[in-house]
Parts: sequence; structure tokens; C-alpha cells
Amino acid sequence: MTRDFVTATDVSYCEPVPYVREEISPRATLPIAQFVRDFELAKSTRAACFEELRSEIAKELAAYWRYPRGWDGYSGSEFDAQQIVRVNEVADNLVKCFEWFGVVPEEIEPGPASDGSIDLECSVGPRCLLLTFRPGSTDVGVYGRDSEFEQESTEGLKELPLEEWVSWLGGTSVLPPAVEAFGETTR
Repeated sequence: MTRDFVTATDVSYCEPVPYVREEISPRATLPIAQFVRDFELAKSTRAACFEELRSEIAKELAAYWRYPRGWDGYSGSEFDAQQIVRVNEVADNLVKCFEWFGVVPEEIEPGPASDGSIDLECSVGPRCLLLTFRPGSTDVGVYGRDSEFEQESTEGLKELPLEEWVSWLGGTSVLPPAVEAFGETTR
């Protein structure tokens, strides 16, 4: 009999859970109750990792609210509260997408820019996604790259295909969304 399963021993904190396909004899010694406990432990460990990620992002973004004019030592702009909320909502949706795809990103890191824009950088292995939120705009600058592709575009906040980007970051799709749609890159 063939069974597909993941055990808690396959999981280290905040690491992707490997997919394991093994042959299991009908006389397997692992009781079903133990298997269920192991699976639930892996699931809860992973959920805690995503919650920690959400918390760290929200804490970092909340700090931007307190940045005074000239925070960068020059003429750095203050950050708009609505913009911080927008970035936090997109970051939360990004984390939800990773959770749904079962991929733990190496990083999702917000970054302030002196012009008042906020970047959200996300990476998995060699693939990186950089979202730039400019003050007073509902458009998002999107930059994606890996060892083979590099592309840059601007998307409306409501049209931003987060699921497609996360699918690409996690290795589920071969090409980033805009390359699949238009067949070209900026390289």
C-alpha cells in the first residue's frame, strides 16, 4: 500500500515541510493516532512560524509611523498612515498565500525609502520579489528576479496577482506571472 504523509520529525522550526512519499507495509508499526499527532504538530509549528512572520512585519511597519522628517539623516519623508496600513494588508495577504501554498519564505522584509515609499522584499531560494508602495498611490511597483528572469512592472493594488507570484517564488510555476502573460522579460 502506498501512503503520502509528512511527520513532525521532518520539520524544523520555520522550515518548509518536505513532501514524503514512502511505501508503508500493511503491518506498519506507527499507529494512526501517532501519525495524526505528528501531522498536527507539524501543522501547528508551521502556523506558529507564519504568525511570527506576520507579527515581525507589523512591528517593523508600525515603527515607520514614528519616523520623523529627516529620519535618514538627510531629507527623508515621513510615512503616511494609510500607506503603512496598505503595506501591512498586502504583507498579510502575501503570508496567507505562502501558507496556502505550503512554502515558508526565507524572508519577507519591509524597508523604508527616503522618498516616503515602502518596499516589501520577499525571497525563496534564488527567486526574489520586491514590491514598492509609493506615497499617495494605489499602484505597486513589482520587480521579480531569479537566475534566469528579471522583470519590472507597475500593477494596480487590486490587480496585484499575489497568488501567482507566490506560486512562482515557491517553484510551482516556471515563469513569473507577467512573463507567462506577455512572453517577455526586461533582461
